[in-house]
Amino acid sequence: MISYKIENDGIVKVDFEGLIVYEDIAKWLTEFSGITQLPNQIKLFYDMRKANLRVDMLKLIQITKKTEEVTSKYQRVRTAFLTEEAVLSTYSMLLSFLDIKGKTSRQVFTNYAKAAEWLLNGNV
Repeated sequence: MISYKIENDGIVKVDFEGLIVYEDIAKWLTEFSGITQLPNQIKLFYDMRKANLRVDMLKLIQITKKTEEVTSKYQRVRTAFLTEEAVLSTYSMLLSFLDIKGKTSRQVFTNYAKAAEWLLNGNV
């Protein structure tokens, strides 16, 4: 299951729980594209600590392309991923292969406070 809420500090907090497959993420991105009250510079926080992510590399590339499409109207996109230590290196490696345009920043964390600090205090 993927759920989200917009926090008071403007961060879009997205929770991934249970088994997550490509179709779940594609559905979330479609839902995200319909959110109208977001600022021109968005901050996304993905909490993936309770997720069992089952997405192969080809689907990850498709997700990245769809993400770039749905965020194309924003001036800047800053995304933090919170995950367990065991999968940190895997996510970091996969994200390093993705095409990153100048307006997009991605970072993987195992600590909520550090992720929030990066989102709030970084140059978005």
